[in-house]
Amino acid sequence: MKQLQCIIVDNNSQSNDLLRSYCERVPYVNLQRTFECGFDVIDYLNSTTVDLLICRLELPDINGLELVASLKNCPEVIFVAESGIVALEAYNLGAVDFLVDVGFARFLKAVNKAWRLFATETAPSVEIQNQTTCVDGQMFVKSGSRIVRISCGDILAIEGYGDYIKIHTTTQGVVYSPWGIRVLESKLPSENFVRVHRSYIVAIDKIEEIEHKRIKIGQMRIPIGETFAKRFFEYIDI
Repeated sequence: MKQLQCIIVDNNSQSNDLLRSYCERVPYVNLQRTFECGFDVIDYLNSTTVDLLICRLELPDINGLELVASLKNCPEVIFVAESGIVALEAYNLGAVDFLVDVGFARFLKAVNKAWRLFATETAPSVEIQNQTTCVDGQMFVKSGSRIVRISCGDILAIEGYGDYIKIHTTTQGVVYSPWGIRVLESKLPSENFVRVHRSYIVAIDKIEEIEHKRIKIGQMRIPIGETFAKRFFEYIDI
């Protein structure tokens, strides 16, 4: 069985031990190491591949948000915090989940989200490639029991949505598909679409305005994740 390669950074020894025990109970999680300081994590990730980082927000040497924002190749992240005050900021960084309650049931729900992302992104993509490549401005997407033809020019944005993606279009409303967002990103023409968040791809020509790192497309307000902000603003030449 494939496993999520995981590390924990938490300076609260009781919480650290609890999270370690939770990881040991989940068969598809391999806990590589635990840390108490954020800078030790940065050093470790410079030489080691990790799929999941469980990160205490309140660290002694660097704030958990600052730590994640600084990582060049950031794994999936689950934040653990004393309160949910900065949860929105964490999600804007692309966090998988934000835990205030660290009971096992809630922890498992968060890990399962990370596992689904990992399984989707590492799964063979031959069938997906055949059905989602954009050819002559059109592509076919599996949606439930149907295969739907979508004009790439009609796509407003693509949103990660649990086990699915939501393709927001101008003519067909919202089309749900089980394909992973990263796989679909690779099939769309890069001159027309750009990833702005772990959970969002937008059509460049559908952007109406940008304010406070949020993109307005119709009624949608799409956050720009810190990991993607620099590339996005360079892309639109700002």
